[in-house]
Amino acid sequence: MAPSVGLLAAVLVAGVACCSGASSDGVKPITSVLDANWRSTPLLLEISEFMATQSNSSFWSFVDATFGKKIDTDKDEYEAGLAIVKDELNQLDLDLLRFALSVRLHSPAV
Repeated sequence: MAPSVGLLAAVLVAGVACCSGASSDGVKPITSVLDANWRSTPLLLEISEFMATQSNSSFWSFVDATFGKKIDTDKDEYEAGLAIVKDELNQLDLDLLRFALSVRLHSPAV
């Protein structure tokens, strides 16, 4: 799923969830759409944002480990990023990172 489509889907889901309990007083819900000018945020940047939520030292450790790496595909980027952080994160946080990457949670922060 393209990031702009994914972001649009997330906004729509949030809008539906927010407005599902709307009153019957005739008030119409607000709808918004966000369209980015870029294709997608690099996964390593999103992983770095996730690591920053863990701690500053985790963030800088990740930055140092990824500096100068040559990565060609998104799949390689995903696998390389997870390989770097797997020793710093427990299994629950690693699963949370995978989920965050799948929904592009940290893309707007980058």
